Amino acid sequence: EQAAEVAKEAKDEGIRILTIGVGTTKGAPIPIKDSQGRIMNYKKDQNGETVITKLDEETLKSIAEQANGYYINGQVTSDVVDQIKEILNNMEKTEFEAKEFADFKSQFQWFLGLAVLLLFIDIFLLERKTEWLKKLNLFNENL
Repeated sequence: EQAAEVAKEAKDEGIRILTIGVGTTKGAPIPIKDSQGRIMNYKKDQNGETVITKLDEETLKSIAEQANGYYINGQVTSDVVDQIKEILNNMEKTEFEAKEFADFKSQFQWFLGLAVLLLFIDIFLLERKTEWLKKLNLFNENL
């Protein structure tokens, strides 16, 4: 019920839902694996019973249908990828968001050149302080 409601909301927003069915309708326990991928145990519910997960194709098909989407049987992984590519390639492309930006030309070299020029002026022309700078005693020098 909640999934159907969400699917309808998605359709109203222009969102298509692709559902992929994985597993079997008979069901199987959910394995808990270690870091090497070995099965250590199976998922248990609050009563200590092993949880069995089953593929519910009808619900997945219903969700996809209500959201103007597609249901894909996920038994063969390579087929799933091909089907998704085909669906996406056939979908009508719409612009979702566009951003405009200006490509500014770097102008830092002018400021760098001015800084180097002022540095040379300081080094070569103002090496000796003038008398009036000494009188101001800007650098707290002992006279």
